[in-house]
Amino acid sequence: MKLMLYFLLIISCNANCQVELSIPNRVENIVDLIEKNNLDKLNKGYIHPKYGIYETRKRGVYDIFTHHHKIKEEYTAYGSLYQVLSSIKKNKNHNLVYSDKVLYDCDSYSWTGKGVFVSKPARKEFFINESVQHLSYIMEYSYKIIFTEEDVVFYLTEIDSNYYLTLIDRSTRECGS
Repeated sequence: MKLMLYFLLIISCNANCQVELSIPNRVENIVDLIEKNNLDKLNKGYIHPKYGIYETRKRGVYDIFTHHHKIKEEYTAYGSLYQVLSSIKKNKNHNLVYSDKVLYDCDSYSWTGKGVFVSKPARKEFFINESVQHLSYIMEYSYKIIFTEEDVVFYLTEIDSNYYLTLIDRSTRECGS
C-alpha cells in the first residue's frame, strides 16, 4: 500500500513540485548573496541580462516604476534596491509559507501575518516577448516573496529555465494616499 501511494505521489507530482522545492533554495541563496555583499553573483545569477529588474514605489496615488539593469551598492535617502534587500538578515529562520492571504494593513501599519510568505503565480506559462516589459505580466506569472518582518516584497519569475528577481515592490506598504 505504501509503495502504491508513493508511486501515485510521483505520478501526480509534475514539474511544479520541483519548482516549488527550488523556490526556498533560491530565496535562501539570494539572502545569502545579499548577506555576503556578493552583488556580482547576485546580478549574474538573479538579474536577467536583457530584462533587468523593476522597482515600484508610490508617488501620491500613482505607482512609479523604475527599471534597473543591476543592483548596485549605493545608498540614497529614499533607500536603494541594495538597501532594501540588505535589510533581510540571513541569521533569521526563513521558513517559507505558501499563502496569498498575507496583506499589509494600512490602519495598523503592519502585515496580517509574520514570516516569509510565497504567493504562487496565477499563471504558469510565461512567454518571453515584448509583454515581459508590462509589469502586470510579471506580477501575474511570478512568485511573490514577502518578508513581513523586514517589509521586503520581491518577485521571482522563471525566464529561460531560471528564476530571476524581476520586481522589488515598494508600493504595497505605502499607505499615504
